Amino acid sequence: MDQCVSHVTGIIMIVVCLLVVLYSEHEYAVREHRHLREKALLLEEKQLVVSMYHEVQKAVCVVINMEQVLPLSKQMFSNISYFCTNLQR
Repeated sequence: MDQCVSHVTGIIMIVVCLLVVLYSEHEYAVREHRHLREKALLLEEKQLVVSMYHEVQKAVCVVINMEQVLPLSKQMFSNISYFCTNLQR
């Protein structure tokens, strides 16, 4: 009888140890999953910032191009205005 009790006690101890190991592995997996999700969010944010940076670069190029074209268009407008004024006379 005592031997049976010690076997049952040993089996219960093994089951408890296995449950503790499984629980700690589960907690580790949950932490790792959370960490990976946070890294994915950070990567997504970085990609968004990079794409916004590229859009700003494009806008700056457009503004620079407009600044280069603007004096020419002013000159063309004044030439057209002068031509129209002369036509009216």
